[in-house]
Amino acid sequence: MALFNWGRRNGAEKLSGGTDNPHGYDLTGSRLLVGRIKGEKLETPFLEEQNPSLPLALGLGNRRITFGRNALKTCKKNPHLMCLNLLAELGQKIEWRSDWHRLNPEAALSVWVIDFKQRLQGNRPGLWALPSYLSEASTRMLQSVFAKNQIEVNPFYLPELALVADRVHTLFQTDLPSDEPETGSWHPSKQTKRKTTENAVVLILQADYHALTASLVRVDHNEAKLIASIHLTKYSERFWIERLINGLSDRCVRICRRDPRDSADSEQMLYDQIEPMLEGVRFGRKVTVTVRAETWYQDLILGEEDLTLLAKPLSNPCVSTLVDWLQRTLPEEMPSEVWLRAEAGRLPGLAVGLHQNLAEQTRVRILPADAVAGALVRLASQAPPPGPTDRIREKIPLIGSAS
Repeated sequence: MALFNWGRRNGAEKLSGGTDNPHGYDLTGSRLLVGRIKGEKLETPFLEEQNPSLPLALGLGNRRITFGRNALKTCKKNPHLMCLNLLAELGQKIEWRSDWHRLNPEAALSVWVIDFKQRLQGNRPGLWALPSYLSEASTRMLQSVFAKNQIEVNPFYLPELALVADRVHTLFQTDLPSDEPETGSWHPSKQTKRKTTENAVVLILQADYHALTASLVRVDHNEAKLIASIHLTKYSERFWIERLINGLSDRCVRICRRDPRDSADSEQMLYDQIEPMLEGVRFGRKVTVTVRAETWYQDLILGEEDLTLLAKPLSNPCVSTLVDWLQRTLPEEMPSEVWLRAEAGRLPGLAVGLHQNLAEQTRVRILPADAVAGALVRLASQAPPPGPTDRIREKIPLIGSAS
């Protein structure tokens, strides 16, 4: 079995077709990322300082609502004043309250959309990708909230279908394209040659605040068709983060007999370092995590193997659940390839566990963070106009196909 860390598409990649500067909006339960054409190149503009993604989070601790990473800076200090998991909560009878604010999920999402429009400097038409776990009622509610703020989210694509329609040419190729150099510590160990992508099945994994989503997409007759999907809420991104915080805290207790969870400030400091830590170890580097309280501090030097060990209580049952589901869903075949979107690919132990438990001819790849946004831009530039919304949820034509 070959295991790939799929390098990102080069920012200098040229996109043919389309002169109306289309945008691609990749919205998950955790964040939004935007892709667009600038000149003839694909880029992901910064929605926050030095960050192209905008977390779907609101902080209600002050008179003025905070958004994105500024809000997440208080999620451990004041968890009761955080608005999170907005998409999955749409239509639910819940309310977030503080001394200054009182928001239900629809109102919270509307406030976040207003802030997003200001960051993007206006309304830029384009194609959207929405999580597959959203029900029809939740999707209509989301579209209504965006429409009230002059943003059209109809029709939309499922991100899994957009990825396969855009990247189907990479299935079974024996070498990575020259504009996608290998990065990180993983390299191909064996390569499988196939003459056709007809009837190929791809397993795509995505993790956000609400769930770990696994989707099976089949390439058949110039179309990408969604076969099945499963949404595992107990393996969502937030539980992996909590597992890492608990594991790192336990390591502090063993080293210096101090627990960062005893102080909201030190636990918040640990939480703030999780994202850069996960990004750092993916490329084979050692990272230093600093835990600091009023009377003590501790530096932890960690590598990928350390985080994999810390996450084993979560990664092992997660991989077992996915493999069991695959065997029930596809009893007579296994996926040709496994694609982990960036958020799922950085979860410690997940990619390695799938590599060890799937068939040898199955290749495992980690996609770049802008894969879906780039796919949407290419769909807007090259694909024919989309049909009814319900059809887009089930299948779409491949880019460059005759249909």
